[in-house]
Parts: sequence; C-alpha cells; structure tokens
Amino acid sequence: MKRFTTTWTLVLMAVLSFSLMSCQNDDERLAYYLDGVWQGNITTDSQDYSTTIEFFQDGYYATSGYGYETSKGWSYGHTTRTYFEWWVQDRTIILHYSDSHRYIVMDCNWLPGTDRLGEVIEGYFVDYDTGYDLARFYLRKVYNNDNYYYAKENHHTEDDK
Repeated sequence: MKRFTTTWTLVLMAVLSFSLMSCQNDDERLAYYLDGVWQGNITTDSQDYSTTIEFFQDGYYATSGYGYETSKGWSYGHTTRTYFEWWVQDRTIILHYSDSHRYIVMDCNWLPGTDRLGEVIEGYFVDYDTGYDLARFYLRKVYNNDNYYYAKENHHTEDDK
C-alpha cells in the first residue's frame, strides 16, 4: 500500500508540474505572438478611434514588456500617444497605463494563433478594478518585432512616460 501511495504521489506531482509548465509556455507563446505592431479600431460608447498599438517584449521568453497606443478619434480628430507596460498571466493580457495609473484587461474573444502578419486580436478593454467594459477593439498585426535588438534600441525614455 505504501508503494502505491508513493507512486500515486509522484504521478500526481508530475501531472501538476506539466500543467503549470504548460500554462507558463502558453503565456510565453502569447507574449511572443503579441510582440509587434497592431492596427485597427477601438470603439467606445461615444467615439471611434483609429488605433495603432505597439507591443515590445522584454526578452525572447518574457511574458511582459512595454508599448505605445496611438489613437486618433474619428469625430474629434485628436491624436494621443500613450505609454503602457503589459504582461500576460494565465492567458490574460493586462495593460498598465502610466499616465492614468489604470490597469486594463484585454478580454479577448479571439487571440492570435501565430506571430504572422495579418493575425487578429479582438475583444473588450475591461477596467481591472471595476470589471466594467471600457471599449471594444479589433486589431490586425501589421509588423513583427522579430529583431529583439530593434525593440531594445527603440526603448522608451523617461520623457515618453
């Protein structure tokens, strides 16, 4: 009986460690797929925006990075460029905008399946604290940051924050 219990415990530990590694690998893969430039639309209750979001991964296997959102409102013609930090946790993309100190969850109906150009990501921006939907987004990948050093050379300065 003791041998059975020991064997069962080892099998259970192996299964749990593989599932934890699988989740981490999923997060790494999703972060890698995000790395690049995405263009599309963000729609709120009162405004539509033409948007470019740039994701720069912190390193080859990193599940985090920084980026910029550049949006132009169709009604008002106003353009903004906002710095943010991002990370992937349990296949969820979280953005932290430094100018507003807000945490935003990208609640995705569709996640990218590869790092190829033309991939789509769509869903809702949701306020992390309240759970309220802030805007709907539809973005298509238009550029890959395949060269890690390119991203590092173009890293933000303190003036960008």
